[in-house]
Amino acid sequence: MFSTTAKNLTSNIPFRWTSGQVAIFEDWIYFKASCATTADLTPLLRALDLDGYEDIENMYGECVHDLIITKVRRKLARTKVTTQTENWLEKVEQDVQDHTSENDTRKTMVEPLLKSLPRVHTTFSPHRPNTLPTPAPNPRPSNLHRHQEVPRSGTVKGSSRSGSVLDPELDNGPVRTSRSRHVDGYSTRTRKHNNLEACIEKLKEAMADMSLEISRLPYDVESCALDTAAYDTGLDVEHLDNLVKEYIVG
Repeated sequence: MFSTTAKNLTSNIPFRWTSGQVAIFEDWIYFKASCATTADLTPLLRALDLDGYEDIENMYGECVHDLIITKVRRKLARTKVTTQTENWLEKVEQDVQDHTSENDTRKTMVEPLLKSLPRVHTTFSPHRPNTLPTPAPNPRPSNLHRHQEVPRSGTVKGSSRSGSVLDPELDNGPVRTSRSRHVDGYSTRTRKHNNLEACIEKLKEAMADMSLEISRLPYDVESCALDTAAYDTGLDVEHLDNLVKEYIVG
């Protein structure tokens, strides 16, 4: 049974469902509708060839039948969500096709009417008159041709240490620094290492608290769905933790 024996079966061993078993789950949800997870699961277990384990315990003294029921209910909850999503996507695709067909019908009806309308001919002028006023020449001489003598030793007012003159009347652009963008980005990443690690730790603690609270809820359909969602979210958090570690090391 799932590459192990009933004695070695535990809740940590994943069930690898075959395509035939997945089809059985989908048929069960289709025929049972809203009571798929609350109905008697004996016929479903018989169809999955997972019945007859009521009086068998594993090496830890746990009832194998209860472990199977938990796995089956989780699979039912996931299959139900997947089926609802697929039905919604099919409805959206059908609405898009209907909308496209309606637009094509309107285009077919409007095009003959547009062709029957007379065309309005307008005279085209290749040259437009220039109505913009011509700017007057600047009477003041440009400062670009002025020269300033720089002494051999020391610096003058408005000059840099490299010897280039900075005229206060001219726009010399933004002041450049010797620090490159790559260094700035590296220091920013270094400063944010502690923040990323702290956020991940808080997220792990929050997920642990959430799983603990869900385990204390009464066992029903809603709590089973919450447990499944918390389990999937825990896997996403572990994946995010690995990505953060790779980011910090890289």
